[in-house]
Amino acid sequence: MTLWAWLSIAFVAGALLGAGVVWWLGRRRPNEVRLRRMQAALDRFQGEVAHHFQESAELITRLRNDVEQLYQHLEQGAAALTTEEAVQRRLRQLEDGDDTGRTTGSR
Repeated sequence: MTLWAWLSIAFVAGALLGAGVVWWLGRRRPNEVRLRRMQAALDRFQGEVAHHFQESAELITRLRNDVEQLYQHLEQGAAALTTEEAVQRRLRQLEDGDDTGRTTGSR
């Protein structure tokens, strides 16, 4: 075989090999794009989950504070309304005809 024949064979083989590499890389690219899209979606989802739990923690803290305030209110009301003196005062008001249900100076 002559030099030109070997050069032609090498050129054709190189062109076919190059075309195969380009085809293989091109076929691989959509998977990479899909993988990046899926990673971005996962990152967004993780951010939403983190935000959800942060907001839930804030709401639970607020609920706990409200429950504490409710217990304090009930405790103060029980202490103010169930003492012997408060009951006697209310009975005197009822006997005097004052049935508004409020004592002087109370809420």
